[in-house]
Amino acid sequence: MLGRLSRTIFRLAAHDEIVKTTPRFINLRYLSVLPSQEVKSASTPAPEGEKVEDKVSDKEKKRVVKKKKKKSRPTSSANLVAFIARTLVATSYPLLDKSTPFPIEGVATTALVDELVPHQCRKVTANIPTSTYLIDQTVAEKIVQLVQEDVATDTLIDWKGGPVVEFSPGLGILTTQLFATFGFKRITGLEESGKFVKYLKLQKRFNSEGKETVLLEKGFPEFPKLQYADKIDGGRRIANLLAQIKNQENNSTQKNLLVFGAVPHVSLIHFIIRSCATGRVFYDEEFDWSDPTYYVTLGSKAHWVLTSDPSSGLVAYRPSSVIFQLLFKFKVVLGEFPRSAWIPWSNESVEGKSNKFKLRNAYDPNICHLVKIQTNQDVVNRVGRDHLVHLWYFVRQHFFSRKKSVIPELEKWVPGCGARLIRQGFTIYTQFGQLTPDQVLDLYLEFSSWPELQGSSFSSAVEKFQARLDLHDDEMVAKDRVKKKRPTLPLPPDEDEEEAATSSSVDVKPKIVQDPVKASYDAFVALPIKTIQEKWKLVPAFLEAKGLVKQHIDSFNYFINVDIKKIIMSNARVVCDVDPSFYLKYLNVYIGLPDVEEGFNISKPTTPHECRLRDITYSAPITVDIEYIRGTQRVLRSGLPIGRMPIMLRSSNCILNEKSNAELSKLNECPYDPGGYFVVRGTEKVILIQEQLSKNRIIVEEDRKGEVTAQVTSSTHEKKSRTNIAIKHGRFYLRHNTLQEDIPVTVILRAMGIESDQEIVQLIGPEDYIIESLVATIEETQKLNIHTQEQAVKYLGTKLRQRRFGPPLGFVAKKKSVEDEVKDLLATTILPNVPVVEFNFKLKAMYTAMMVRRVIQAQSDPSMIDDRDYYGNKRMELAGSLLALLFEDLFKKFNWELKTIAEKNIPKVKAAVFDVVTHMRQDQITNGLENAISTGNWTIKRFRMERMGVTQVLSRLSYISCLGMMTRVNSQFEKTRKVSGPRSLQASQWGMMCPADTPEGEACGLVKNLSLMTHITTEVEEEPIVRLIFNLGVEDVMLMSGEECHDPSCFVVFLNGGIVGIVQNHTRFIYTFRNLRRLGYISGFVSIYPDLKQRAIYISSDMGRLCRPYVIVLAGKPLLTKKHIAELKKGLRSFDDFLTEGIVEYLDVNEENDSFIAMYEHLIQKDTTHLEIEPFTLLGACAGLVPYPHHNQSPRNTYQCAMGKQAMGTIGLNQKNRIDTLMYNLVYPQKPMVKSRTIELINFEQLPAGQNAIICVMSYSGYDIEDALILNRSSLDRGYGRCLVYRNAKCTLKRYANQSFDRVMGPVVDATSKKPIWRHEWLDGDGIALPGSHIQNKQVMINKSMPTVTQTPVSNEDPRSHGEEYKEVPITYKGSVPSYVEKVMISSNNEDAHIFKLLLRQTRRPELGDKFSSRHGQKGVTGLIVQQEDMPFNDRGICPDVIMNPHGFPSRMTVGKLIELLAGKAGLLDGCFHYGTAFGGSKVTDVCEDLVRHGYNYQGKDFFYSGITGEPLVGYIYSGPVYYQKLKHMVLDKMHARARGPRAVLTRQPTEGRSREGGLRLGEMERDCLIGYGASMLLLERLMLSSDVFEVDVCNKCGIMGYSGWCHGCKSSLDVYTIKIPYACKLLFQELQSMNIIPRMQLTKMGVD
Repeated sequence: MLGRLSRTIFRLAAHDEIVKTTPRFINLRYLSVLPSQEVKSASTPAPEGEKVEDKVSDKEKKRVVKKKKKKSRPTSSANLVAFIARTLVATSYPLLDKSTPFPIEGVATTALVDELVPHQCRKVTANIPTSTYLIDQTVAEKIVQLVQEDVATDTLIDWKGGPVVEFSPGLGILTTQLFATFGFKRITGLEESGKFVKYLKLQKRFNSEGKETVLLEKGFPEFPKLQYADKIDGGRRIANLLAQIKNQENNSTQKNLLVFGAVPHVSLIHFIIRSCATGRVFYDEEFDWSDPTYYVTLGSKAHWVLTSDPSSGLVAYRPSSVIFQLLFKFKVVLGEFPRSAWIPWSNESVEGKSNKFKLRNAYDPNICHLVKIQTNQDVVNRVGRDHLVHLWYFVRQHFFSRKKSVIPELEKWVPGCGARLIRQGFTIYTQFGQLTPDQVLDLYLEFSSWPELQGSSFSSAVEKFQARLDLHDDEMVAKDRVKKKRPTLPLPPDEDEEEAATSSSVDVKPKIVQDPVKASYDAFVALPIKTIQEKWKLVPAFLEAKGLVKQHIDSFNYFINVDIKKIIMSNARVVCDVDPSFYLKYLNVYIGLPDVEEGFNISKPTTPHECRLRDITYSAPITVDIEYIRGTQRVLRSGLPIGRMPIMLRSSNCILNEKSNAELSKLNECPYDPGGYFVVRGTEKVILIQEQLSKNRIIVEEDRKGEVTAQVTSSTHEKKSRTNIAIKHGRFYLRHNTLQEDIPVTVILRAMGIESDQEIVQLIGPEDYIIESLVATIEETQKLNIHTQEQAVKYLGTKLRQRRFGPPLGFVAKKKSVEDEVKDLLATTILPNVPVVEFNFKLKAMYTAMMVRRVIQAQSDPSMIDDRDYYGNKRMELAGSLLALLFEDLFKKFNWELKTIAEKNIPKVKAAVFDVVTHMRQDQITNGLENAISTGNWTIKRFRMERMGVTQVLSRLSYISCLGMMTRVNSQFEKTRKVSGPRSLQASQWGMMCPADTPEGEACGLVKNLSLMTHITTEVEEEPIVRLIFNLGVEDVMLMSGEECHDPSCFVVFLNGGIVGIVQNHTRFIYTFRNLRRLGYISGFVSIYPDLKQRAIYISSDMGRLCRPYVIVLAGKPLLTKKHIAELKKGLRSFDDFLTEGIVEYLDVNEENDSFIAMYEHLIQKDTTHLEIEPFTLLGACAGLVPYPHHNQSPRNTYQCAMGKQAMGTIGLNQKNRIDTLMYNLVYPQKPMVKSRTIELINFEQLPAGQNAIICVMSYSGYDIEDALILNRSSLDRGYGRCLVYRNAKCTLKRYANQSFDRVMGPVVDATSKKPIWRHEWLDGDGIALPGSHIQNKQVMINKSMPTVTQTPVSNEDPRSHGEEYKEVPITYKGSVPSYVEKVMISSNNEDAHIFKLLLRQTRRPELGDKFSSRHGQKGVTGLIVQQEDMPFNDRGICPDVIMNPHGFPSRMTVGKLIELLAGKAGLLDGCFHYGTAFGGSKVTDVCEDLVRHGYNYQGKDFFYSGITGEPLVGYIYSGPVYYQKLKHMVLDKMHARARGPRAVLTRQPTEGRSREGGLRLGEMERDCLIGYGASMLLLERLMLSSDVFEVDVCNKCGIMGYSGWCHGCKSSLDVYTIKIPYACKLLFQELQSMNIIPRMQLTKMGVD
């Protein structure tokens, strides 16, 4: 069909009718290329009214039919345009005068191209050079005739009808037919245009076999082959040509070679120069054509440049002019033939663009010249063939800057040569641009004869130039690379002649495999790849673009900008069952900017800081545009609020978005604060990343009984359900919770319309072992007597489960038949992710069959069972998707409420017309969202979803704890289950999850953290991807019977779990798809990978996939170069530029499995596909703080990740403006002496959490055992480890229902002293403590009192008659250590209630028992604080701050700490920071050399003296700086003891817990110890006397407790005795009595049996 369509289009193209037709409806990019015979017939326009018939011979027809049988393949836009040009100019035209325009049936060339080429194609073709043309046939014949005559008359050419090489991509100067006319034997090469090479490389559509493509006797070779051939063009091209000639010429008598080229600029000339200079281009063992004759078509500008001399000016006179005129003799064979006889690919000529030099009259861009070029043997002999490269380099080096003077430039190579040159007539002002080519040759010969040249840098420069020539990084390609916007491939070097000859004798038919690397690249790949210095600079570029918490922000942005609109549109219409004419329709939805309501309909913009202080929610209004019926009128309303959306900080709607640091500081925000959290009711809340199994994917696993099942958890906006295929007794059943029992699969398939057993078997698979497995299931269907769709539907109708919840009261639903219910169930509830259109179940039946097939395959091959813990099968749920679920549920409730109100009110006759707008409440959606984020409980009854702990309070202990929380991933797995599978470190976590950052204890391995460069995808639209898939040759599955899916040559293509179609050449499909992704036609986050076992290709564009960026490697070379890094450092590039240019791409977990990734450049092999950007990025933000983590034992790094979050430091630059519940600040935080790249990237140096302490590793006293530390008291005096602890106290003044309210009273004044009483000592006149007050335990900070009666009394008595009574409820300070009031804030919240907040400050210095830790998981408490004079000191008088016991090293194996000490010590001496980055960092050898250079021991050991005796210590002591963190665990907060104190009201036992001054509990195990010791009286004292001893009266007669010496049961006081028992025991007896259980006590006298 495509062939006919394109033929019709091109017939039209030959007429003026092309303008009338509208080709934009046809995507020309994907038309197939016609064979040349079809081109011939398509190009001839038919007269009007005549039927057009193809004049093709029978043989040709058969050939065309064969070609048509091949699958059509989409071509590049460039190929299409070339094909259009070729078709339109297939008819001959007379040789026109250059002034005459070149008509094509009345349509101008440019206009024609404009009409034919769609706009999106022209964008791509803008970079295509005009170096490949189609020449008019008459002109071509004329050229061939002139060339033939010239060859015959030239005595130097001994040509006997031998080979001719044509350098053009098959569309060039001479066609095969014209060669055949004159008897030339044509061999097709490729021209070496820099731009052309660049474009071909850009497309990256290579023939990927690894064999040469030989283009012999082919009219118009296909583009992918040409591009591939051009890729291997460099050193292999001539070898290929020689091999082709050998195939044609078996004798070696022919000594001449003719080379034709169609090049309107100097690119081929450059190649000619190279072939002459290197001397071994046209050389072989049998043939030596080192001096071929060239016939080159030159554009006027190229001709002007090459023939210029100094008089032409510096713009025209260039290095190529000089070298060309020296090395070659040339003459014009055919001059000034019109360029208008050519049709270029693009609309403008190269020459036409280069008029920026204002030399419009220097040449005529509309003419071309045919020039004959031959080597100038005189010059070659004078210079010497071996020294032609020297001459070339000499000219090239000095003529790039032609204005420079000769003498100063040559003196750079040979100092003092100026005198010789002056003697030869040069002056100090002589410029290179003033020398003629002959003078340049003389100058070079003089220069090369100087003896000083041998030892100068000129020789080494020429050698480097020679090496660059070998790599083909020559002048033209280098120029093009400077301007390139897309990556280019490195060209391979020349190889030895033997290799060239052997590798060129290859099969003519190219095969297609996935790997595009050629065998001829082996030598090139074997060259060592230089390490790209500062490649890690890509990491900060990535973090700038994506950020550590960008996944949260991206997800939320997608929700509020895209997803919320989809939710509104999918629930857009609300109708009423009572009145059919009533409707409410949502037209659009908007999320505004955050504001705060100051009164009725009065709002002002707000900031997150204001919301934190005032305890309000940082939210924005949700407004909608609606259309609804009011009475009989249709009304449009816009901007109606329906609720408020909490706004994530730094999201697109946040006020902080894209603000500079200065603007952020004005808003009281820290520039380093990552955002990604919400402020709800004044509290910072994070929606943690939730880890889930993939939705809409077939997961095959074993159940508890060991049977294989296939499960699909379907998730759409409408339905969420789970469908299982299970095995019972060898039969296959479908299990779903809407069905009472499991249904045989064959019954389900019959109900879906697949009635015959043959069709069922075809769908599931025609293999013998599958048919054998299905026999039992098919037999069961026969027993059930189900043969048709109707019977199957009826059978299913009997198995439907009854609905537990019916429709609401008063709701009359239309009754459906059972058959309709079953069909609805199959269409919408069972596998709802597979769409069913108009009850066509074919796709769903194929999907069900695929599930059955997977189960059968997994039965025989256990490796087909999926791993639930594999990260390719998991998805991360972010804030956006969780909020979307919640909002959709709330919005449906909102609409349901409106519908109910409408149904109640419309039938009622009222004076006012029912207006639905008046009933739209905002509070439902607002409170629903606020409560969910505030409590963390996600409850969606529609999906039976009840999740707890989705949100958590953002930890602000330190900056790192905040970052760690933002990257935390929470698993849904139960933490109490002791299962190792989900907890273990998965190989698929590499680079995605930090291997070190996980908590200890029950959450170990279930709570994880993202790595540094992990990104979580957001959703990408499916429709464009589906269109592209079909255009790439995938056949639609709906057009097939189903059996094709299981053909061994076919692969099934899945998109997001759904079947799309099948494809045969899967490697080519994947290769093309990936290249289109790299070129930017598809989103960079769409992944594609093959599953070879299942013969499937999976394409994923859904949200929640983990991915990370990698550098692309092609042909064994990374596309990232030093130049890119230099541009990045200058700010000329961003990370997105690397993505759009195809240098870097994202791979998700599944696609990583289909890639071959090298860790470092030197590990790149021939088949490597990607290169890791930096190895340290596989760690997360917390693990990145550890210096030299690769030298530590693994658990130590895990411990540090936990403790790094507890270290005190700076939480943000706005910490002094915050009033948090609890905040720890280190007084003098320092940057670590040994840092890592991660520390720089996450701005830890700006917000540090620790101090560099000089430590000694030695034993000192006995107080340092078990990791305890000895601290220097003088260091503490100087501020080491000193911290500030901030707490807040707050209260709200409320208003009550009876119009009473809370109030704050002033201090109570002592009557005698006239001063406030001690408790009110620090209260100001308004009853609030003064800033700066030194408040002690039990002193009042806010003297609040509240009314005793807050509800309206029931009696009619006026409460004001008695006067309002208040009771005091003061806010008092509790704490053993006094605090200072730092600041007081008075404000109001959104309910207009006054709010008071006091910030309390304590300054603490380290004391015994405070916890410290290094960055290597070595924690210890302070064991002793020693005076400095008692501390050991070294020979330089330095005393350590900390002494550490050496026993902390051997068992912990924290070698990283030892290296950190060495590196820190060397850094102190040099005044610099050292790096301890993972898998890199400063080397120990270098650090030791630095120490030795400064006179220190290279092992880091020092000579120490005892501080007590002054004697030298026996051993050398390892000492130096180590970064220590002070942790939040301090003795002051833990220390607790009590004698007497409060008791619980119910049990009268001491309260529990330090905060309630609780007692220390003697538990069951302690009780057992005391029993073991036999300490009965101690037991009595601990468990009763010191706890809840109680005297009770007991009647010894009836055994029941009495009261006041009287037994109520016996009505007597005769046998009543008083005993002591625990009060809890008495309480138990009374509670038992309340349940009609009477415990009776029997008393005996002490010492009496």
